[in-house]
Amino acid sequence: MIQRIQSIYLLAAIIIQALIFNLATWHGESEPNTFPAFIVNVVPTHTSLISKDKIDAAQKSEDKYSTLNTVIIMLNTLLIITAVGCIFLFRNRKIQLLITRLLLLIGSCLIAFLFFNAEQGMELFNGSKHSSVFMAGVYLPIISLLLFYLAGNRIQKDEKLVRDADRLR
Repeated sequence: MIQRIQSIYLLAAIIIQALIFNLATWHGESEPNTFPAFIVNVVPTHTSLISKDKIDAAQKSEDKYSTLNTVIIMLNTLLIITAVGCIFLFRNRKIQLLITRLLLLIGSCLIAFLFFNAEQGMELFNGSKHSSVFMAGVYLPIISLLLFYLAGNRIQKDEKLVRDADRLR
């Protein structure tokens, strides 16, 4: 099970997806010489050092922003749980391949929501996109998506190898 390379790819993708909960998604700087920089994570409790004006503006749009955070957390959790389940389906490669393709779709949606969420946060808290930067929490799911693709590719090769071996019997 774990000695198969596709299981290693899936395990690495699970670890990367788990890191998203702890890494910042974007970093913003307010006006020069007025306020320190602030960093925002997917988990809303990690927002730090935002001015009173920014907080008042944020409370007006808080529902939309917190809904996006909730969707991202749910998608990421679904991705992790599904990938863990996919590792244990090593005896049924067809279903494992189907689930891996589903993981690619869910991962793509997660990336889209992460970028959209970061853009919304930049506009909401900063007002200007020029002084904000995407952080590792936005880019790591792309690596995870690549690992899901590689795992699916290896599962497909295994399936072909088994079919060829059965044909020779």
